[in-house]
Amino acid sequence: IEESQILKFTAVTLNVNSLIKEIYTYLNSLKIKNKKSQLSAIITTTS
Repeated sequence: IEESQILKFTAVTLNVNSLIKEIYTYLNSLKIKNKKSQLSAIITTTS
C-alpha cells in the first residue's frame, strides 16, 4: 500500500468518526427535547 493511500484512508476514517459524533450529539439533543416535552405534558395533565 502506498503512503498516500494510507493517508487518504486515515483522513476518511477521521471524517466518519466526526460525522458519527455529530449524529450522536444531534440524536441526544432530540431525546432531551422529547423528554422535556413529555415531562411538561405530564406536569400539565396532573396539575
